Amino acid sequence: LSQAHYNVEHHLRGMNSPNANHTLNSGEALYSGYCASCHQPDGSGSLNQAYPSLFNNSTTAANNPSNLIAAILQGVDRRVDGKHVLMPSFGAGSYVGELT
Repeated sequence: LSQAHYNVEHHLRGMNSPNANHTLNSGEALYSGYCASCHQPDGSGSLNQAYPSLFNNSTTAANNPSNLIAAILQGVDRRVDGKHVLMPSFGAGSYVGELT
């Protein structure tokens, strides 16, 4: 049996069936859909670093991925220079969408 190719853009727009197969090349589309608006398409972060660069970052470059996984699944809620910064959670029950 053959199944239709999984299209991440269609998934992000709610157009794919929930049983469509994930592909290994979906990371770029997931990043573009969920992360790039704050962390920038190239991962450099916002100019004031309220949304940090993903390069040379203690969370993304750590040998132990626990902090990174927690940030993705549980989100981040903090203050930077007196301004509220929020990264939504992507875990089970997230209003944004669960990453699997």
